[in-house]
Amino acid sequence: MQIGKIVVLIIILLPSYFYGRSIDEEIIVFFQPDVIELPPGQDSALLDEINAPQNVLDCLQAIDVIKIFRALPDFNPVDTLRVTENGWEARLPNYTYLYILQVATNVNRDSAIIELKRLNEIIYAEKNRKGESFYTEPNDEYFNMYQWNLNDETGNIGIDVMRAWDLSRGSNNIKIGIIESGLDTTHIDLKGRGFSGDPPTSYLADHGTHVCGIAAAMTNNNKGIAGVDWYARIDFQNWSPGDILNFYNAVIAAVNSGSRIINCSWGIPDGFSQTLYSAFKYAYQSNVLPVAAIGYIVRPYQNPAWFGPWMLTVAGTDKDNNPADYSIEFPRSYVDVAAPGGEGKCVTAIYSTVAAYYNYDWMAGTSMAAPHVTGRAGLRLGANPNLRNYDLEWLI
Repeated sequence: MQIGKIVVLIIILLPSYFYGRSIDEEIIVFFQPDVIELPPGQDSALLDEINAPQNVLDCLQAIDVIKIFRALPDFNPVDTLRVTENGWEARLPNYTYLYILQVATNVNRDSAIIELKRLNEIIYAEKNRKGESFYTEPNDEYFNMYQWNLNDETGNIGIDVMRAWDLSRGSNNIKIGIIESGLDTTHIDLKGRGFSGDPPTSYLADHGTHVCGIAAAMTNNNKGIAGVDWYARIDFQNWSPGDILNFYNAVIAAVNSGSRIINCSWGIPDGFSQTLYSAFKYAYQSNVLPVAAIGYIVRPYQNPAWFGPWMLTVAGTDKDNNPADYSIEFPRSYVDVAAPGGEGKCVTAIYSTVAAYYNYDWMAGTSMAAPHVTGRAGLRLGANPNLRNYDLEWLI
């Protein structure tokens, strides 16, 4: 293999080099083994510091690559294979060779990826993107608990959870993975949930706290709201600041920490992500059920809801048990089940926990629909922990 080096004008690189990285300037590339060689002991390098075949260097120069980073510097090749207690095999690609290319601000990443894919040394390339939470954020005043989404007097709307509670109220032996950017673990309705993972409070803590409350708020405690699952433990995994690799790491961490269900009330735009797909495939092969909110009409994001058999996808319904306006035209072929997501503001939305010790508010969206299904899956596992993930899909 011919090894070459390339020289670039350092003066051009200085602004991006010193002012940090932007996800909008990043391309995730999975190389064949031993194509890229960084300087010893480094996880990143300027383009003129790396060794690679000359045709690869020429391509990287042509698309204005400024710097290259190991995407997952802590990845261990041993982790490509995991054998569960039942003998099932879960596999990951060898992401030792997964890199981030930082390109110049004016580079069209779609065009750059076309050029990268011409190289035999590259397995795949994709744009790095930020994910977004699927929810609307009403700013109305607070109301007393009014959880039409769980049960109503007629039994015609909501998920009619009262009948489910006659059979199961969950189990503290079941761990629910919640992948979010923030969570208030001090909330009166959540603080007894046996948290694991990394639950920092952040600027989006209201969303994560709201999602957790729907799925598994403390119940029958004379305070606040009822969660669908009374007793499940919460494994919070932080996706902040929110690029593909953050989500990948959060999914893998939730699986490896023992979560049986993973709630995904978020999405990533702009096409299919092979990297994230690998994480969810690994999760399913590990007997974990991923539950994903679908996107909206205006945000029909494919990741992760369109990953096919590895996902249980959830659309939103309104207070009248009809498809919510934000998802009514979404391709139904990608929807496995619908659950209350609410609509609009106040009493037509979903009431749940938000950040602060004793605080609650209304939110609406498929973000709120997904944790209803996550909670129901927890109830099923509480009654029969031997169910496989595909059993849960079929039952739900």
